[in-house]
Amino acid sequence: MAPMITGKFKRSIRGGAAIVDNFVVAYFTDRARRVKFVNSVLGFAAHERMKARFPTVELPPDLADTAQLTLTSSRLSHTPGNVSFPELCTLVALARTRSVHRVFEFGTFDGNTVFHIALNTDDDCQIFTVDIPPGTTPLLTQDAGDVAFRTERSRGYRWQGTDAARKIHPLLSDSARLDVSPYRRTMDLVFIDGAHSSEYIRNDTALALEMTRPGGLIVWHDYLAWNDVTTFLQEFSARHQLYHVAGTSLVVHQVPAQ
Repeated sequence: MAPMITGKFKRSIRGGAAIVDNFVVAYFTDRARRVKFVNSVLGFAAHERMKARFPTVELPPDLADTAQLTLTSSRLSHTPGNVSFPELCTLVALARTRSVHRVFEFGTFDGNTVFHIALNTDDDCQIFTVDIPPGTTPLLTQDAGDVAFRTERSRGYRWQGTDAARKIHPLLSDSARLDVSPYRRTMDLVFIDGAHSSEYIRNDTALALEMTRPGGLIVWHDYLAWNDVTTFLQEFSARHQLYHVAGTSLVVHQVPAQ
């Protein structure tokens, strides 16, 4: 019996060492993963200090009474920088149940999010998505992780070559320089997933508040995943009603109807 226990113990040690080794290699060679890991730890710590600020709900109120909802997907794959599959389903379901007609996204990346919103909305839906042009120096301070994701961003958009492309209007601009006057108080849904520094999250939120119509939704990504996003939303919740969707990094705010 003793040799068997010893053998299992040795195999466990070797397996654990291999896992640790793989993590260490990934941590020190993959800058984006390293920065996001550090931000996740810092974000969790910030949440623990202020976790009573706003509630976590199992489902957004719009979806809580939905018995069944069929969603369309295409070209599904996950690239680091995309929202997770549960987050994508939540965003698309919100757009579908609310029958949104105008959507704005900060942070296009490879276009996966707006592509799926386009697949699940009416033919007259118009979707705008802004991303900083390649090679542009940002006007505001970026998070180190944003720099890494910008340099590793894949080329092309998921919607290219599909019927959904006619609904989507990509904008190449630094959001700190964006003129929101054509979009003011017209958006049913604004999704904020651009740069994650304190300066940019504040800038993009201020623009989102200008864009969103009364009763519309603003959704932020990366709560508890990026420190500045977490800290900002905890502070923002002192003046605005927010809720965090369980199992995701999404936080939602409904702009007051009046």
